[in-house]
Amino acid sequence: TVIATCHPENYNYSEDIIWYSENPNIARVEDGVITITGEGVTSVVFQSGNIVERVVVDGKYTRPFKGPHILSSSAPCEVPAANFDFGGEGFAFHDNEPENKTGNDSYRLANGDTRGTPVEVEGNGNNIGYTSANEWLVYTLNVEEAGAYLVEANVSANGNNARFHVEVNNENVTGTIHIPNNGSWSSWRWHPLPPLEIHLDEGEQRVKFYIEDSGFNFRALRFTKK
Repeated sequence: TVIATCHPENYNYSEDIIWYSENPNIARVEDGVITITGEGVTSVVFQSGNIVERVVVDGKYTRPFKGPHILSSSAPCEVPAANFDFGGEGFAFHDNEPENKTGNDSYRLANGDTRGTPVEVEGNGNNIGYTSANEWLVYTLNVEEAGAYLVEANVSANGNNARFHVEVNNENVTGTIHIPNNGSWSSWRWHPLPPLEIHLDEGEQRVKFYIEDSGFNFRALRFTKK
């Protein structure tokens, strides 16, 4: 909500006050209340006579949690699994059950996310557990240098069918990755071995970790510039 305040309070200016959006496909406005309708950048305008003020609106479905997560050649970037984007169900993640099976959603809540409670974050952000087939998590990355990157996930499998893939901007870039059963929920291993090479463009990129089948816990993603 954007509030326009007039000074002095006893002004006698008689022009009508108008609010409008320069692109209603990104944001609409009514009486100063802005509603995001799509992704992109636009301006919401307050106008009264010859007085015109603009508020820049940056509409996004998801935003980095504890970001930015910066990728460059300077060092590998490791993103904790629990630090999936702000944005809620259907945008930043998909979880098959609305209830949190751990009974503990304090990590996300303590860091300002009131919509991420269905995801089973364990150990105050240590990892994500209770994975199920067709669940997924989104991570917004800031790629400073375009090019080839090695990608791998830190996981621990206690089942024989555990597998996942990685998407970039909704495109599967790795194919199915099978995780060998190491007989534990917390004996962390990097997979695949060797890491897979993917291409990332410069700028903001959305990476989706897609769980194809359950039987593993997920701790982190790591990206290394080749």
